[in-house]
Amino acid sequence: MSSKIDQKDINNAAWAACDTFRGVVDPAHYKDYILVMLFVKYISDVWQDHYEEYQKQYGDDDVRIRRKLERERFVLPVVKLTEKNNKTGIDKVLDEFPATYYSLYERRSAANIGELINIVLDHIEESNKSKLEGGVPQYRR
Repeated sequence: MSSKIDQKDINNAAWAACDTFRGVVDPAHYKDYILVMLFVKYISDVWQDHYEEYQKQYGDDDVRIRRKLERERFVLPVVKLTEKNNKTGIDKVLDEFPATYYSLYERRSAANIGELINIVLDHIEESNKSKLEGGVPQYRR
């Protein structure tokens, strides 16, 4: 026999999760952080769903899949973290990952997680500049 879950239980669980996420963030500014992360989570979920859909159509042809994804409502680019070798002047790739919520989640214990969040948000903004300008998204068809 299963017990019925009511709205109060759902609300309490959601608030508890938010309290855990909030940590030391000032409650007055909490919405600024949580809404941005919810947006990143949403576009990451949509991106992943579409990636899997295209993967069914095109198999392992990642170039073709990426071309299709470039026409999506929002583009999630690949982030390359590099370090310049002072002797050779050549950039060394330290890390490379898609600018998604899930990539940030995988790196959640990194000492520089705040910096990584800013880098991902900058890449998303730069890749979607025309869609985000003026506060009204411009969609491609």
